[in-house]
Amino acid sequence: MKIAIISDNDLIWSLPTWERVLLTLKKNKYVVTGFWTCPPKLANIKDWKIPFYYLHTFGFGNFFKLSLFTILATLTRWFSIVYGHRVLNFKGLCAQSRIPFYVCQGPNDPLFYCWVQDQEVDVVIIMCSYILKDKTISSPKLGIINKHAALLPANKGLFPYFWARLKNQKQGVSFHMVVRKIDGGKVLAQEYVPSYHTQSMIDFYFYVYRQRYADMLIESLNRLSSGQHIDQSHNYPASYHGLPTQDDYIKFRKQGGKIIRWRDVLIALKL
Repeated sequence: MKIAIISDNDLIWSLPTWERVLLTLKKNKYVVTGFWTCPPKLANIKDWKIPFYYLHTFGFGNFFKLSLFTILATLTRWFSIVYGHRVLNFKGLCAQSRIPFYVCQGPNDPLFYCWVQDQEVDVVIIMCSYILKDKTISSPKLGIINKHAALLPANKGLFPYFWARLKNQKQGVSFHMVVRKIDGGKVLAQEYVPSYHTQSMIDFYFYVYRQRYADMLIESLNRLSSGQHIDQSHNYPASYHGLPTQDDYIKFRKQGGKIIRWRDVLIALKL
């Protein structure tokens, strides 16, 4: 099975995740044909406006703690590089893993999907927030796998942890095939996230990326190879959400929801 990966050029969450995942893929005899990065994206918000969205929607307290989290994660990586344990960026990761490295403007960039076709890639794994177009979806032989941090079909779209907490629903993670309908493809792997890992959004995503992403991805690839998928009929009803507003955040807080706690800032040391 020939695998290609396309990921946000995100050094805080995505890079440490792929450091672990590439090792897991190699141990399970999966070959990565190429690794692509693209600019991070949040709906239709321009890159430089994303911090202002967080500040406006979630307030100064959360914004300040998230900023400290980012600074601490960056310093931790730099110290790790000095002592020879980590890489600086995705280019360095691919060089270390001996995987061809490429850059594009997004998964719908012809440079990317034409390459997928030319290389006769079987499966594309994505970790980026883009709505894929038909030419991209049809480019690999078997399909595209995406992680969505919710118990699909519930809470499709953006900020799934936020909306599940707002509605007092259980948290979970799903790996699914990408189709034209957003987060609507067959689910290959799915599991609940224990409540003690859902006390805040940062705590939740740390558990998903650090402890579950690699193993669930292997499970998904194995299921795809055997033509199996997960029955979703027992889950919450299908729902879709966009970006939260200030009013949504107020309701989220009333339900006991938290974006980041002071103790979560130290999670940056473990990324």
